[in-house]
Amino acid sequence: MALGTVMALVFVSTGYEYVRRIAEEREIDRLVSENDMLRLQVETRLRSVLNDLQVIREYPPILGLARSVSSGGVDPEDGSTTEAWRQRLGVIFRAMLDARPSYTQIRYVGVAERGRELVRVERTSAGSVHVTQEDRLQSKSQRDYFRVGVGLPAGAMAFSQVTPNIEFGEVVADDPPTIRAVTPIRGADGEVFGVLVINADFVKLVAGISQFERRKYVTHFIDPASNRIRTDTDGSIEFHWASEGSDELRGWVSRITSGGVPANQFSGEYQGRTYLTHASELQLDGVYNAAGFHLVSVADEATLFADVLVLQQRMIAIALAVVLFGGLVGALFGRRLVVPLNALAESMEKYGSSESLNLPTRDRTEIGGVARRFEALTRRLREIESAERAVRVQLESVVNGAVDGLITIDTEGSVLSFNPACERLFGVAAGDVLGRNVSMLMPETVAAHHDGYVADHMRTGRERMIGMRRQLQARRRDGTEFPIELSVSRIELPDRIIFSGIVRDVSERVTALALLEDTIDQLEHTNVALSEANERLDQANGDVRSLAYIISHDLKAPLINLLSFSGELRELMDELQSLTGNDTPEARDRAQQIMGETVPLVLGFVEESAARMDIKLNLILQLSKLGRYEFRPEPVDLASVFEGAVADAAAPEDRASVTVEVDPTPFNVDRQAVTIIAANLVSNALKYRSDDRPLSVIITGTREDGRMHLCVEDHGRGIAPDDLTDVFNLFRRVGRQDTKGDGIGLSYCSMLVKRLNGRIWCESVLGRGSRFHVVLPETAVAERSEAA
Repeated sequence: MALGTVMALVFVSTGYEYVRRIAEEREIDRLVSENDMLRLQVETRLRSVLNDLQVIREYPPILGLARSVSSGGVDPEDGSTTEAWRQRLGVIFRAMLDARPSYTQIRYVGVAERGRELVRVERTSAGSVHVTQEDRLQSKSQRDYFRVGVGLPAGAMAFSQVTPNIEFGEVVADDPPTIRAVTPIRGADGEVFGVLVINADFVKLVAGISQFERRKYVTHFIDPASNRIRTDTDGSIEFHWASEGSDELRGWVSRITSGGVPANQFSGEYQGRTYLTHASELQLDGVYNAAGFHLVSVADEATLFADVLVLQQRMIAIALAVVLFGGLVGALFGRRLVVPLNALAESMEKYGSSESLNLPTRDRTEIGGVARRFEALTRRLREIESAERAVRVQLESVVNGAVDGLITIDTEGSVLSFNPACERLFGVAAGDVLGRNVSMLMPETVAAHHDGYVADHMRTGRERMIGMRRQLQARRRDGTEFPIELSVSRIELPDRIIFSGIVRDVSERVTALALLEDTIDQLEHTNVALSEANERLDQANGDVRSLAYIISHDLKAPLINLLSFSGELRELMDELQSLTGNDTPEARDRAQQIMGETVPLVLGFVEESAARMDIKLNLILQLSKLGRYEFRPEPVDLASVFEGAVADAAAPEDRASVTVEVDPTPFNVDRQAVTIIAANLVSNALKYRSDDRPLSVIITGTREDGRMHLCVEDHGRGIAPDDLTDVFNLFRRVGRQDTKGDGIGLSYCSMLVKRLNGRIWCESVLGRGSRFHVVLPETAVAERSEAA
């Protein structure tokens, strides 16, 4: 009897603990797998909201409205009005709401006017979608999501906490709990112009996920503020604000969001029941405030291990029966009981290593009943294993079917997984990459430092790339490099840490950006060329206006003289005609006086006026040729040029009074132009000498920052202040007119200097002398005027 009692107790304790341990391990694995699958689906649903936000942000009306508002109501690029851009955005927002039943509003909120809405499209409680009238648009500068959006960097996106919908400062009771995705819109000046916002029904957004329909576990989706969606085993979905529920429940949620509830462990009792939980945090790469969204799967221990508990009760009953009747049974049927029990124990020992347990299920005794129960339990465990494999296959199909590349590595940099999208991107089969260092997919300059980056992160926790999106260069199997967009996440498993990366080929985007930059550069060069052409055209037009003024003003005086003298000749001819036939002495004396004195005098005036007109016409012709003259820069010794001008213009006895101190280093300039300038300036300095002082002319030339500064200084007559403004005007001569001149020399110099992109000016004191300054740039080249 003692032996039977001991055997019964051993059977009950070892069998129950062994089966419970196996069942617990299987349930934990299944709980974790289904939680991971559900988390991926929730992450995908939230990313779809961000993708829609990004798509809307790229539509032309977004920036078109910003330009028109900033420019007073009309877009300077295409002429569209602010109202036209609003109507186009209304159509786009409405189409997006029609396609997304979980979206309740899409808004474009400006920064100006305390965050006043520019465009708003919303879904009514009846389900209809309409564009909000302008007088119903609201200011949102005090809302947290607006402040978050304004503070984001360019191109960044963020989610708000779940809050009630507030309109005109009051909570709308019938509206669902709302989560908002926001991104800033920046104007042409780089400053934030507004915020793009998508409002989504928090419950509807995640309610359609297939995994929520499972009845095995209760699931909680918790936001950073501890608001939660609860799906029960019967498929029902409930939303609870953080303030709802008992203190015990709120404390449990708080411990989850703060990391206080360990995953894969019984979290203790709640309302008298013990639960198994697994909490995971959503990984939303590139979203600034994504931290704090948790997904928690909860399983009731009593439900999970109901079969095991039934088995335990039956084993206890059997043990009691064995203890009570052990003596009798041992005496009569000892061998018959020991053999099946040994067989049952051996079969239980083989579970997990053999498909066939060979249990004594046909035994009609209690041992047979236990064997049958144990066989049913093992069959249930195999079903759990099969379901787990199905979940893993489903997860694998999601990963393999992804458009973007997905790669995972360990802390040593060895590749653990490499999906088909990665095979296409890098041109290498997964079998050739798995187990090797991921640096084989990087350019040498990056690969040399990769392992050091990982080791530094594991040692210090410093995050160089984790949790953000970066553009890098990658290398294909054939050695070619291409640009990728990479997002890296750190995943902490129970026994190790791994890193996952999402890879996207952005070659087309980089090429398009490069083409856009080239086009912008070409436009800038074109604008510069057009500006220079406009300047040359303005200069040519100025020259034309000057010539027109000269023709209309300076040639007018000779023409008036010619007309006047022609009229006088006609009157003299009429007078001679009247004297014809009059033979009186007075008539003969008058006729003789007209023909001998008056007519020759008038003809002399006519010839003088015609000669002056001819001179001025020739000078105007000479100036007009300046516009067609093609300048050819060459190295010129300006000291020699001015010395030659002095030798040509100064009498031998005056040359000693002229000093030339010009830098002799060759200066790149047009030789003929600078020779004309030197000749005119030197000639004027010698011509307008003072009658009271000895002749003195000083010519200097110094280089200053790639320019030549020339100065011709004399101690001559000087120029009165009122005449300085006319010094460079055509046909204008100032001061005493006691020397020969035509008033064109300094005007000609001024035009040449302007064509050479230089400056010329005069400083003078009447009675003391003058300084004429000329500054010319090196390699001064003037292009031919289009108006010449």
